[in-house]
Amino acid sequence: MADLRYYALARIAAKISVDLHTAGATKLYTTVAPYTHVTHIVIRKMTDSLVGCNDVNFGANAADYNDWRDAVDLVALTGGAEYYGVIGATVDGNPAQYKRYPVGTDFYANVVSGATADPCTATIEIYGFFTTT
Repeated sequence: MADLRYYALARIAAKISVDLHTAGATKLYTTVAPYTHVTHIVIRKMTDSLVGCNDVNFGANAADYNDWRDAVDLVALTGGAEYYGVIGATVDGNPAQYKRYPVGTDFYANVVSGATADPCTATIEIYGFFTTT
């Protein structure tokens, strides 16, 4: 049977209790396959409303960690632990171009403007697929 890591879209990482109140970067995942392609991110199990959390970057470039998505607005996620939000591979309904990440790349969430609630944490899951080229 073929190795499903290279033929299926799957959850490739989950980070529990990511601080979405305090500005700063949190490492979510270090890539393990020859190339990792992130297709979407799920934010779930929020401990409080994400009102005020209107600028979160995702990516691997050390300057701002925004080479996957820049300035994601999460303020609509106000429901608490039973709700979740999906950040997908589109921007304003149009396909977005993303890069593949080579093995050993650290992928981050970088809170620029955090939630007003303190503390406010969430589980962040990364979904995607792997390739060898």
